[in-house]
Amino acid sequence: MAILRISGLRMPRFSALLPVVCALVAGVVLLAAPPTISAQETDDPIDPDALLEDEPDEEPADTNDEDDDDEALPDPEDLLGDPDEDDDDAVDEEPDEVADPDDDDIDSLFRDPTIGIIEDDEDDPPVGIEIDEVTTDPEPRVRVSMRSRGGVNVGLRDWPDDTGAEDFRRKFGGNALFDMRARASVDYRPTGYQRFFIQAESSMDEDSLDFSDPEIREAFVDYTLADRYFIRAGKQGATWGETRLLENPGNFMSNLRSGIGLRVSSPLGPGEATGVIYTTSGYVSDADGNTDHRAFAYAGRFEASRGRNSFGLTGYYRHRRNPPLRTGVYAKTSLGGVDFAAELINSWEAVEAGRERDPNLLDPRNQFTANAIWDSEGDLGLQVIGEYQFDSDVPNYAGHLGGLGLRLRDVRWQPGLRWYHAFEDNSGQFIAGLSRTVVPGVRMSISVPWLYGDPGTYYGQDEADDEDGLPDDFFLSALVALTMTISY
Repeated sequence: MAILRISGLRMPRFSALLPVVCALVAGVVLLAAPPTISAQETDDPIDPDALLEDEPDEEPADTNDEDDDDEALPDPEDLLGDPDEDDDDAVDEEPDEVADPDDDDIDSLFRDPTIGIIEDDEDDPPVGIEIDEVTTDPEPRVRVSMRSRGGVNVGLRDWPDDTGAEDFRRKFGGNALFDMRARASVDYRPTGYQRFFIQAESSMDEDSLDFSDPEIREAFVDYTLADRYFIRAGKQGATWGETRLLENPGNFMSNLRSGIGLRVSSPLGPGEATGVIYTTSGYVSDADGNTDHRAFAYAGRFEASRGRNSFGLTGYYRHRRNPPLRTGVYAKTSLGGVDFAAELINSWEAVEAGRERDPNLLDPRNQFTANAIWDSEGDLGLQVIGEYQFDSDVPNYAGHLGGLGLRLRDVRWQPGLRWYHAFEDNSGQFIAGLSRTVVPGVRMSISVPWLYGDPGTYYGQDEADDEDGLPDDFFLSALVALTMTISY
């Protein structure tokens, strides 16, 4: 979930043309270069989510809008990954990005639930198989799951000032952790072109130890028109952007789950185009009712692929917001068994003209992300992801971020680590640990989170508690937890 973010690069004025130039160059290369390998010869795409699981609900770039609630209990399984736990959020995926939630892949580690860095072209269905037979179900499918987690955390709230035992005891402490969550969903596909889905969730309040009223996480209708246009309307979730570890500036869909939206996808030329219109209660309150165009956000994406190479353009606009316009360009490829991705996001912020901001004068904030993902084919199942990010909004060209994730899958006790570092103030997070299934349905995790950096820095202790699922008030601790999951 950590990706290297480049922050702090202040480009000259001609940087406004940078996305256009990148788009033209990448498009020419993509269309001119012959494919290096056919879809039939390509190995399964590396999917960067199984090292360190994370919910795709955070909102890195839209801080003035309502956020999804974080999990109450910091869980080592979320930090180190849990290939045995079912993904209840599989319904968030695009129609052309179908992933098996039970697959043991890297993508459950990071914040993008889509099927991977490189998507190969799908083959035509085999002769004799009726698509309606595999996409329809005459009976609604009901799924219920319950997850209980408990653990103990001990550690230091601050480094002792001297070697005295009294000072050490004062800064040493611990606490017990416990939470529960229940989910229920109904999925009904009466025909090959219709689908109805609803999912509700109730979580235990950590203070009152009582369950909240059920919350509707998703409730939408799918419709496929003329075997070409995919339409999804209602309360839904989606994740855009190529970031896998760090904050995801390209996720223009970060607020979609908080409201309702309309999403339409269709083939277009050599690729696929997607358009989204959505609103939230916060957007409506800022406008003159839910019929005002200013109460909506508008986003679009186009992606084209050829062989192992993919290229895409994204855009986002919301009236009465600074920045009102965000654009992006990205490219993905695979070389020597390593998947590479790069993305440039421009946030067109209004600049000050006199005493007030003039919305007609826009100055781009540039955020560049690049990552590489490798999945070994050996007996140990080593998975590695490295990520870098740069942000031109940080002064003195100091906004560089880095991230690293490692995991061994095919061993009984699965070790893993996750590391983030902000070069602007030398702060960071380091988490190492082990996890394994001890008995059917019960998994044990042992982790050691370490936060370094002064309070107020990018990854400082007071900046990371709720957002990153780390124990409150501890800069160095040991966390042991058991997770029991029941579903049917």
